[in-house]
Amino acid sequence: ILSLFSEFSEDEMCQLYVHDTFPDKKRCHCYYRITDHDVVRNLAGKTTHHELLEYEIDDGVLSSQQRTSVKSNNRYLKLLIRDFVWIVSPWKNAVYKWVEKEKPDCIFSDTGDSCFLYDISLHLSKKYSLPIISAFGDDYYAINAKSTEVVHKMQLFFLRKKIKEFVNMCDKVITINDLFAQYYRTQFQLSEDKVITLANGSNFQFSEQSIKDYKTGEIQFSYLGNLSLGRGDNLLDIGRALEKYNQKNGTAHSLNIYAKASGEFLKKCEGKASIHYNGFVTGDDFLCAINSADVLIHTESFSEENIAQTRLSLSTKIADSLNSGKCLLAYGPPKIASMRHLVENNCAFVIDSPAKLEERMGEILRHHELRSEYSARAKRTALQYHDSKINSGRLRQMYMDLIR
Repeated sequence: ILSLFSEFSEDEMCQLYVHDTFPDKKRCHCYYRITDHDVVRNLAGKTTHHELLEYEIDDGVLSSQQRTSVKSNNRYLKLLIRDFVWIVSPWKNAVYKWVEKEKPDCIFSDTGDSCFLYDISLHLSKKYSLPIISAFGDDYYAINAKSTEVVHKMQLFFLRKKIKEFVNMCDKVITINDLFAQYYRTQFQLSEDKVITLANGSNFQFSEQSIKDYKTGEIQFSYLGNLSLGRGDNLLDIGRALEKYNQKNGTAHSLNIYAKASGEFLKKCEGKASIHYNGFVTGDDFLCAINSADVLIHTESFSEENIAQTRLSLSTKIADSLNSGKCLLAYGPPKIASMRHLVENNCAFVIDSPAKLEERMGEILRHHELRSEYSARAKRTALQYHDSKINSGRLRQMYMDLIR
């Protein structure tokens, strides 16, 4: 979101959000917060949601430090109940007063796996005749479409119906890659110019000094991201391939992992000299981790179950990795969008099969000129697709055209 709105001024935006914390940064002219707890209180005739005041934003807790668990017991039942409560709760009038005070010209709608998120934008758009630009960073329509769990199937039925209504009401639909865009055009019979690709931008600035001399020294591979959906297993495979290469060649190349890890994963890392677990990092520590790496890693699982979850995704970390100007190693199935993006732009050293892992790892370790070539291509691709200033400028122009 910061990337998409980097070229907007603070007084051009106001934000309505539903997370039970304060905003990370003062990026907007005004904030209005309404949470799940608020809409429950509304049922009892209490109004607790409100426009946030300056002191509340200044003294607030960073919302980036608080995460909602992706997996929890009875998650889909909770989502169904949550959507129902938002439908029956009389929350709209107080929000309408805030909207009428701010007098917005248009709506930007982020998306998710809850129907009420789409309903908020639809209500405001219909009541005030406001155009909507929506952004899909993940596919919530087809993901988990083959679930056999009854409650999940019910929740997915309502969600898919709502997304279909929503995208047809939107003036523009933003997706993060061309494969995603084409799927939504076909699925919802949308016009070519209605669905726009804007790849994730990078919010970090990297200096030329951070690019390593690839001719000398031991190679440090670094992974920054999460370990879910089979990515942790892939990293263990890479670590084992490094271990074998080191033992055979008397080298000490290493894999640094920066992520939140379970005890089970950490146990699997024990005894592997080539794997160094460094914990989860953000902000300046994230930047330092990238700067200290020789080769960065992007990986996705080869299992069909996980491919169904990630086939249209394009990780934000890819934008940061390419923008850093470091050589990027990509290990994953060739048919998913993130791997296709890297292959089509020839900007990463790609290993698209577990059977090729050891051989290809040896290749990138032996040939420093390969690492240098992919380093240069990474930076060029970042400037072409992942420049926050350019992408935000495109979004701003879309709004200017809609308003006119």
